[in-house]
Formats: sequence, structure tokens, C-alpha cells
Amino acid sequence: GRGLIRRLLANKAGNTAAMVAAGMVPMAAMIGSGVDISRGYMVKTRLQQAGASGSLAARKMWAEQVAVGGVIPTEIETKATDFFESNFRDGQYATEDLSFDLSADDENNVEGTASVTMPTSVMGIFGQEELAFTVNCTAELSVANVDVMFVLDVTGSMGGQKIIDLRAAVRDLIDVVIPDEPGPQRVRLGL
Repeated sequence: GRGLIRRLLANKAGNTAAMVAAGMVPMAAMIGSGVDISRGYMVKTRLQQAGASGSLAARKMWAEQVAVGGVIPTEIETKATDFFESNFRDGQYATEDLSFDLSADDENNVEGTASVTMPTSVMGIFGQEELAFTVNCTAELSVANVDVMFVLDVTGSMGGQKIIDLRAAVRDLIDVVIPDEPGPQRVRLGL
């Protein structure tokens, strides 16, 4: 019996097969991790895009209404969720537990949070059965200030009806440039 074990230990034939077999487990872990991580990267990128789409849609729709104290109206939240879901459907890429929540701060900036879990294909063999992703998106309304400078000709050539028409035109333009209801923009006029 001892002679057999000594002969087996001294025998060099088949060493390559044993090393390949031993190297298969780490190789499978590396390849499987690469596959699952690349799928996870794609899921997170698409989730970020969908979250940004929903948040921006909510902020855009909200800008057309009067925003009150950081509370997003229900109809806007519903439409924003529709935007989100048209970009990332439940079950897309074999994902599970998809959620999208909107909130607003006191300055009426919209903050979207989306999360999802993705079951792994190969990494589950090694104990990592799913990857969880959460993304945050913020949409704020940034309206540029408007500066309007009027240069008016009030020389003698503008006498009579011309100056009357000029004054009326300037008043009409001011009514167009300055809205009746105040908004987030600031308009400055100069003559």
C-alpha cells in the first residue's frame, strides 16, 4: 500500500490536468463576475437615465404651474412616473423590486430616487445572488435673468405721431416681456 502512494507522489504525469482543474474555479469566478458586473453597469446606467427622465419631466411640468411649498402635485408625480417607467420597465434585464420616488425641497427642486435589484447569473454560485442599485437625480429650475435695453430716438425727427407710436410700442413690448404673474425669472429694463 505504501509503495503505491509513493509511486503516485513521485509520478509527474497528469500534473497539467490537475492544475487546470484547480484553476477552473477562480477562472469561472472571474468570468462570471465580469458578466454580472457588466450587466449591472448596464442596469445602473439605464436606471440613472430613467430616473433623470422622470425627475426632469416632473420639474418641467411643475414649472408650468405655481409650485407651493415643496409638495409635488399628484398628477405631476403620476406623469413623471410614467416617464420613468417608459424608460425602465419592471422586469427589464431580469430585475426585481423596481421603485421610483419623487420628493421636493423648499426651493421646489425635484429629487428622484430609483432602486432595483438584479439577480446574478454566475456570481450566485459564489454566494453573491443579487446586486442592488440605487440612483439619485435632482432637477432644478434655472431661469436666466433677462436684461432689456431700449435705445429710443427722441430727436426732432420723431415729433408728432412717430413719438406717440414709439411710446405705445415700448409699452406693448414691456407688457410682453414682463409677465402678469411673477415667476422665477428676473427682468430688468433700461432706457
